Amino acid sequence: MLRDVNDRVGIFSRNLQLVIHPMEMMENGLSSVERRAFLDLGEHAGAKPVILADSREELNDAQILDLLSERQ
Repeated sequence: MLRDVNDRVGIFSRNLQLVIHPMEMMENGLSSVERRAFLDLGEHAGAKPVILADSREELNDAQILDLLSERQ
């Protein structure tokens, strides 16, 4: 799916920004291995930045845009 979103146009590619927000099985938070796996997944998909949201509550669009603007 990410490959379809980040299709190339000529020699240029789109700037893919990714927020990963795990919502299930988060009782004790993420381990360092899980955190690294999510970040690697985003980087290998070509996203920069890759942001891993730690909030246990569902984020709305404005909160996601705030996370993205903080990392640029």
